[in-house]
Amino acid sequence: MDKIFDVLIIGAGPGGSKAALECIKRGLSVILLDSKKKPGIPVHCGECISEYAFLNTSVKAPDHTISKKVRGVRVTFPGNKTTILKESGFVLNKDKFESWLLEEAINNDVHVALENKVDGLKRMNGIWQISSGKNRYRSKIVIDASGVNSVSNKILKINKPFSYTTGLQYEVKVAKESDIIDFYLWPEYAENGYLWVIPKAESHFNIGLLSTTPKNLEEDLNRFINKTGLNGKVVKKSAGRIPASGPFVNTFSEGLIMIGDAAGFTSPLFEGGTHLALKSACFAAKTAYSVLREGAYVGNYENFWKNNFPPYDKILKGKKKLYSLSGKEMERLGAYLPVDVTNHNIIDKIVTGLKMVIKDPVLIKKGAVDIMRAFENSKSVHYGW
Repeated sequence: MDKIFDVLIIGAGPGGSKAALECIKRGLSVILLDSKKKPGIPVHCGECISEYAFLNTSVKAPDHTISKKVRGVRVTFPGNKTTILKESGFVLNKDKFESWLLEEAINNDVHVALENKVDGLKRMNGIWQISSGKNRYRSKIVIDASGVNSVSNKILKINKPFSYTTGLQYEVKVAKESDIIDFYLWPEYAENGYLWVIPKAESHFNIGLLSTTPKNLEEDLNRFINKTGLNGKVVKKSAGRIPASGPFVNTFSEGLIMIGDAAGFTSPLFEGGTHLALKSACFAAKTAYSVLREGAYVGNYENFWKNNFPPYDKILKGKKKLYSLSGKEMERLGAYLPVDVTNHNIIDKIVTGLKMVIKDPVLIKKGAVDIMRAFENSKSVHYGW
């Protein structure tokens, strides 16, 4: 192809399609490549996203892309102590959501080329030369939205590879209903990780397990399902890897911007990624326009996300200390939390901390404050979901 595009985007997931839409709205010429024949399939995630995430990224998802509306997130600790955060959100039909975003891009004159797996990236005289099998493309800027594979980093070796966490999920039809997203911190089933039960329409649930030290994921997930009585007909199974070490040191290079999972943007504690993918797509488009039309510095992209996204170093620190606790210590930690943390203000947090200092100083020494900070920074306003 002889045409030189303003922007070439690798990956037609939520981040890639959103980036394409934001670029085209700014008058940039865009081509969007994806290795699959039909992006969004198979679904590898829990499919949940907060209402705030849509507001924050100006996404108006149509009804057919939403499976269920939920009223919050509940965390269950060992010993069955629970705490709830009441935040409205949605469980998506993620494949339909991604297809809708891609259709929106096509309808707005984004050039889309599916079944194009990028296998070469080379920059010459300020222009990217991109190869995909026998196909050749040229572009002034590349936005990498290729997900956990991070195609640009794999080819150009700009950063050290991610540390990953591995997840396994079943979609199960169960004879019950719920409008709460449930997470379980139960080390006996998910060592260095957690489990989830996410309600969908028609009594379907996404039930999964994620662990940084996976050994017997399927066996452990089956034991959890038996324990909770969530046995039912398994409609589908999926598995995948998620970046677990925070963003890359370098999320941009000359003429290159990485977004979403391709940059390592997942919420560190519970690994939510769609909100971060959509927002980083907005930042990437804004950066691309300013570079191409105003002569700005591509590194402004890093300023955008660092000024908006959560403090990854603090959350990762809290996560590490959480997983260093024994099951009994997690149980004790959970006992100090109120049943509802939705309006847990600074005074409440101080009181909780003082109680631990007086009654359980061992938890303080083991990082309870850092752990609580990580939980706080996992709310929707901090891109937790």
